[in-house]
Amino acid sequence: MTNGPYLYDDDPEPLHTGTPHTRNWSIVVLLALTVLLAVGTVIGMFVFRGSPSDEAQERAHVFLAALAAGDSETASALLCEKAGEGKTADQALEPYAGLSSGTDGKARQAEVDGKPVVIIPVEGVGASTELVLVPEGGPKVCGLR
Repeated sequence: MTNGPYLYDDDPEPLHTGTPHTRNWSIVVLLALTVLLAVGTVIGMFVFRGSPSDEAQERAHVFLAALAAGDSETASALLCEKAGEGKTADQALEPYAGLSSGTDGKARQAEVDGKPVVIIPVEGVGASTELVLVPEGGPKVCGLR
């Protein structure tokens, strides 16, 4: 500090003269709330959206219903990028034409080429096959087995 002329008669007081307080508890509370929010988000996803298998089951049901109704726009929107790449909607749906009268079964988790997929059996008229759904921003139909 400099000893110069002051505006007032007495010297300036130091700004922080009290006993210092540590506020470590606020950091702990903030971290605990962050963890609680993360856990709540994961639980909320399962409560409101269901498990990945349930979501894939629902998508397969919608896909089969769209095929049965002849709604190629909806059915092609449920195909993965690989299945619809460079094809029109009708061309991409040709391998699935026999499934229009099929009913879907219980979904199960599997791995194909080291990637997680959901397999859904489909019982059609006189034949049965399996739909393979891959996670691409939600389950998408990506082939038959």
